[in-house]
Amino acid sequence: MSLLIVLAAILMAAGFTVVCAQEAAEATATPAPTPTPAPTPIPATEIPDRAAEIVPMLREAAARTDVGKEVDAIAQEFEKEKGHLAELLEETRRRLDAAGPASVIEEAQISWLRSASRLDAWLNTLKEDSTAIAEEVQKLAERRKLWELTGQSADEVELPDALRQQVAETLEAIETAETKVRANRDAVLTLQSDVARAKAEVDEILASQREEIARRRRSIVGIDSPPLWKSITAPGIEGGPAEQLSSMWTKSSRSIEDYVADRHDRLLRQAVFFMMLVAVLVFLRRRAKLWVGQDRSLQPTVELLDRPLAASFIVTMLLGEIFHPRAPAAWIDLMGLGLLLALLRLLPRIVAPSMRSGAYLLALIYLVEKISSIAPEGDLINRLALVALSVVAAASLYWLVDKIRGGQTQLAGGWKNLVLFGARAAFVALALCAFLNVIGSVGLAQLVTMGTLSGIYAAVLFWVAAVLLRAMVRVALLTATARRLAIVRLHEETVRSTIFRIIQILAMAGWALFTLEGFGALDGVIDGLTRAFISKIAIGDFSFSPGDILIFVGVVWLTFRISQLLRFVLETDVMPKMDLPRGVPGAITRLSHYSIVVLGIMIAATAAGLDFSRINLIVGALGVGIGFGLQNVVNNFVSGLILLFERPIRVGDRIQLADLFGTVNTIGMRASIVRTLQGAEVIVPNANLISAEVVNWTLSDERRRADVPIGVAYGTDPQTVIDILVGVATAHDDVMDDPAPEAFFLGFGASSLDFELRAWTRASFIQVSSDLRVGITAALKEAGIEIPFPQRDLHLRSVAKGAAEMLSGRSERDTD
Repeated sequence: MSLLIVLAAILMAAGFTVVCAQEAAEATATPAPTPTPAPTPIPATEIPDRAAEIVPMLREAAARTDVGKEVDAIAQEFEKEKGHLAELLEETRRRLDAAGPASVIEEAQISWLRSASRLDAWLNTLKEDSTAIAEEVQKLAERRKLWELTGQSADEVELPDALRQQVAETLEAIETAETKVRANRDAVLTLQSDVARAKAEVDEILASQREEIARRRRSIVGIDSPPLWKSITAPGIEGGPAEQLSSMWTKSSRSIEDYVADRHDRLLRQAVFFMMLVAVLVFLRRRAKLWVGQDRSLQPTVELLDRPLAASFIVTMLLGEIFHPRAPAAWIDLMGLGLLLALLRLLPRIVAPSMRSGAYLLALIYLVEKISSIAPEGDLINRLALVALSVVAAASLYWLVDKIRGGQTQLAGGWKNLVLFGARAAFVALALCAFLNVIGSVGLAQLVTMGTLSGIYAAVLFWVAAVLLRAMVRVALLTATARRLAIVRLHEETVRSTIFRIIQILAMAGWALFTLEGFGALDGVIDGLTRAFISKIAIGDFSFSPGDILIFVGVVWLTFRISQLLRFVLETDVMPKMDLPRGVPGAITRLSHYSIVVLGIMIAATAAGLDFSRINLIVGALGVGIGFGLQNVVNNFVSGLILLFERPIRVGDRIQLADLFGTVNTIGMRASIVRTLQGAEVIVPNANLISAEVVNWTLSDERRRADVPIGVAYGTDPQTVIDILVGVATAHDDVMDDPAPEAFFLGFGASSLDFELRAWTRASFIQVSSDLRVGITAALKEAGIEIPFPQRDLHLRSVAKGAAEMLSGRSERDTD
């Protein structure tokens, strides 16, 4: 309910803001443009100074428009790119004409996308240059017209010859600079036009490739090649195996060289990240080796971190899409080989000894896959290697299933069942792919095989990366830097389990993305989800889309998560280190929570495309509802804000409200929680704490006065009693010296002399009062001072005859 109130308040404020903005926009409509006044000739007295100012202006204009070197560099690169595009066009046409799966075209598409990215970068640069030069041309033209007008008016005002000559020279200098700047502009515009024409051709080719890829994926189910036994006698494609290997090597080498030359800055950033990660792992390894003697459970972590280069390479390569988007296949294969070597170094330290042969099976599968990629798509060698790949991978999965069923792995119950299911499904898929390849459905067989292997590779890689990150986190939380944080010292297990959960979620998401990409379904899934989310659902004049709802809910959920994390960090680690008055840390954390929630809801509404101008009626209805039905809720909410800002009552205060006495545990949005001395938690509306009379025993300080009344028998010296009472209080450790304890003789009671001891304390006054009573009793007994019983006079109106005789006889005996 509180969230609804906050949301309603936000919507009301936003709706009011939008309405006011619309009214202001209507009231301040864009006026008609004021006509630019015609230029006037330069006065004769200003001509020398204005002419002197022109020279540095022209020099600065020439410097700003001197883009010759930049344009020449782009022109040279563009000439090379045109040659590359011509070769790529020939290769693309060959691939489009050849039969086969969509993967035949996808590699060429990546090259075209990189070319399109380069052309876009050049176009942006040229556009900025041409825009800047055009502005300078316009400024020079305006100056030229001004000086031309000044020259034309020279005869009318009869200027001296020196000024006439100065005007002519200035005008000539402006015209010369204008001619040069215009030449620069024309050169830039010409090159920009050529690059834009090439970019349009590239976009057209990419569109045709996307259409062909979509068509082949739609028609992938079916026979696209002759059966394998008939292809044995068919002629090969592009020569024999040696020629194919040589051609593949040449293309791959050139592709890698071009990519390194084009993306050297990305390679440098990746190398820096790799070296930093190596340094971190070396540091963590040294720390883990020091602590392993105290905690033997760190031994597996030490063994894992003992390969910092391999571990760093795996983590860096998994982030390859960040450093190398749209990388060529040759580069990906090269990095894949490096990943394989790194895995062979790490897997023996992670898996059980009985499972270590699985690492070598993984290497064998990868090598067979690379052999299958050497030959062109649809060639006999390619198909035979693909069949061998399916068979080897299926056999390896059968071995893995046998090992898991035999209990030779360290997998937990849930993960064990999941891995078993995935391995069996992959085994069936690969066996089916081998059969499909033999009968001629090469496209489907290749897609499913490569997709299944991508899923297997991704599972192994992300599992290893998750194990590495978990090990790094575990050691990092033990370092002195981490232990300085109270959140780590006090909640280490919670922090570790939360980070482990995040790593697990990210690993599963990464595996899903890599697997979908391997099956070539990532773009289709994204497009399908996008269409589903942006589809509009209309209810009368109001329309929304599932994506808007998802964005709104997701941002609101993330907002509350961030708010919870921030409050946890503030309460645990930040506020305890700050010297703030009691109650201020709670107010800061609560206000931070409110601020983040309000900001998050506003961002969620904006991101979801919520049109506040169309919900004014709803906002008005909510306002009416708040006015009539939610007065108490709003009153309590505002009272809670008053409590946070004014702080008459703070968390930890001991208060008394009517018959309620206890400690304030929480001040919420609607109500506060007070814990009584008996342990009950009472929920008190905030409005009661503001409007009613509340006794706050700890508002300004923690001091309480313990009052102990006492009566002694008549005949006792009052000063002696006062001295005893003050002495007992002074001897108590929890009684304050300032103000000092005091004892007073209050009066003459019915059966005693009445005194009262008053002592101030910061401890529990109930316990102190009890201790003082015990001490007073012992001190009076030791001093021989009696605490009298109350005296009563009984008047008997009627007594039984036997009782009267007994009392009478007793009275007579007493008299005798």
